[in-house]
Amino acid sequence: MKNLFFFFILLSITFLNPLAGIAYASGPEICGNGIDDDGDGLTDCADPDCYNNTTCYPRFNCPNAAYLFQNSPTDAYTVNLESGTYTLAKDNLIPTDAINGIGYNVKDGYFWGSRSLDRYLARIDANFNVVSFYIPNLPTDNFYVGDVDNNGILYLGKGTNALYKVDLNPASATYLSYLGQLNLTASLNNHDMVFNPNDGFIYSVQKNTNKLIKVNPTTGAVSLYGPIPALNGNTDTYGAIYMSQDGTIYVSNNTTGVIVYVSQVQLINSNANIQSGVFAYGPASSTNDGARCPQAIVLQEVCGNGIDDDGDGLSDCDDPLCGGGTLSLVRTTCATNFLTYSADFNTNGTLTSTSAGTISGSGVSNVPSGTNIVVTATYNGCQTQIEVASPEGCIPPTPVTSGGEGGLESNGSLSAQIAQRSLYRLKNNTANTYNHANLLPLYRQQTHNTRNDEINLENLIPNISLDNATTPHLTTPTDLLSITNAQKILAVDYLDNTNNRIAAVLATQTPQNIYDHTKAICDRLHGATLQSIALVPIEEYSIAQMTIDHPNQQREYALTFSVWRDAEGNWNLENYWAIADYPTHETYYNFQVWTQSPQYTKQLAEAILQNLKQFGELNHSDTQAQLPSVFIKKGEYQNGKLLLTVQNNSKATNMELTGTAALTETPNEPIGHNRQASTLPTPPNTLALIPTTCLM
Repeated sequence: MKNLFFFFILLSITFLNPLAGIAYASGPEICGNGIDDDGDGLTDCADPDCYNNTTCYPRFNCPNAAYLFQNSPTDAYTVNLESGTYTLAKDNLIPTDAINGIGYNVKDGYFWGSRSLDRYLARIDANFNVVSFYIPNLPTDNFYVGDVDNNGILYLGKGTNALYKVDLNPASATYLSYLGQLNLTASLNNHDMVFNPNDGFIYSVQKNTNKLIKVNPTTGAVSLYGPIPALNGNTDTYGAIYMSQDGTIYVSNNTTGVIVYVSQVQLINSNANIQSGVFAYGPASSTNDGARCPQAIVLQEVCGNGIDDDGDGLSDCDDPLCGGGTLSLVRTTCATNFLTYSADFNTNGTLTSTSAGTISGSGVSNVPSGTNIVVTATYNGCQTQIEVASPEGCIPPTPVTSGGEGGLESNGSLSAQIAQRSLYRLKNNTANTYNHANLLPLYRQQTHNTRNDEINLENLIPNISLDNATTPHLTTPTDLLSITNAQKILAVDYLDNTNNRIAAVLATQTPQNIYDHTKAICDRLHGATLQSIALVPIEEYSIAQMTIDHPNQQREYALTFSVWRDAEGNWNLENYWAIADYPTHETYYNFQVWTQSPQYTKQLAEAILQNLKQFGELNHSDTQAQLPSVFIKKGEYQNGKLLLTVQNNSKATNMELTGTAALTETPNEPIGHNRQASTLPTPPNTLALIPTTCLM
């Protein structure tokens, strides 16, 4: 969010030369007594003699979090692998250059990496202070691949057929020495790598082929498996790979931010037994490297215990991961190869219908609150059962709001017309017209393949039944045409056989600019809370999905995207977070989708894209949405002030709001802008109370 100002303190950097013996004065410095004991003009932690003092440079001690280092100069982020959320921990670790090829050293509890300054390594402590070490004889190269093995040996590379070793074990006689080059039997073409604590081998992912790389660090032998199913077809770069205690790796896509898991890589010995899937939707990144303690487990939120188990600042039902209940089946007790099982789901010994949860591969989603299930898993004749309790007290799938409501925020010039529209609906008793089950099913016109044909919105809205249990109904709010920039509008609600609305789609056609009333803005100004934002894969695209909670305990999963046609008749999908970032085109087709589950939202969005492809090829802009790390969760007006709840993932300390000063509500020209800076505390959820008199 460009109106937020971040203030940070640059970190002190100490350069140590092991050839000089590290200590520079005659007497020993006693760290922490406030005295310059050795008379070199440097006291306590400012003295290089204290470089190994844990008070001056605290250790990480094998944290559960993952860490993403990116940009130049390098910024450090903490990444929650389960939810994909990320938080800026410290910017400009070294103001002059970048750190890459980073790994966690179990022998000293620090992260280590290669500086872009020749022959220098950087050690990063738990306060993100950096100490630099000069390593004689280390090749002068810009290393961007690296990790530390169980013995404290740092391996560095740059996607070629060689790795370079440095001893980082403080107990070793060759500590901080270059140990030589490891020649490999094949060129890696990779951008990050990890050591597996279970077998001691190096693992990575090959660019373009998406094959799993396995390297013997003793012989240099390279083995390739795959391609990894969850990555197959991608040509993106994987610059951040993380290892967990059981040997599962988590591979982050630089372009989309999607995090894919590959289960227990030490057990993979053929293409057939690679188990992979989408795990979370994290941050897009570049000039980056990922690292975490390989002996740490990946924390997951336990819904209903009152604890923020995964450390993302959200506990239990406030965590989007608890919405609707999601259970994943991993290995069972009788497994010999630790592969994921196929599963049957039972309640109280009786086979349940899909209403007890949506079964997809090895996972179950949308489990109603309070429903306990028994998983019967079978593999190669081995069968076992696991009793699993669903999340308690969390929001079960609920009916969603109607597309016929066509919510609008008041943006100044529209407020009077919106009020008039609401009054008209109330007077004519049409406010709930679209909530009844006696609506006519959606009528799909014959789809034409000729690109020059007039394209009706009816041809683009999915006429499908979600889980074979819903029927689409027309709910178009035609009264929006006179008060918005839409030339055409079509709304569809999807009702199940008990008349519950489980999904809705609002489609509009607009000239030049996109439809400028988004569901996230409208709902927040009507009391809803924007719980989270994440990039999700929709076919080969990456689109922002929002989790929205309403005051009546309804939870919705919503996404928005727009397309336009070029001179050849091809579609182009635009994907930006801010409305102002969208360029001008002759005509936009805009789609807003919201449902009671992420699976339904994804299903409808993919169906829309398939319908678009019947009228032309579908291209995607190289620019993807840059999701805000700080955003307004909800807002309300109280006694002349705006009360804003802010999700402050990046620990921003200041916020600036801009308001337009106007003589009337609909002036041709505003008379100016006023600003007010507001200081924010650093917890993830903060309140900002803004007097509106200074804005308008």
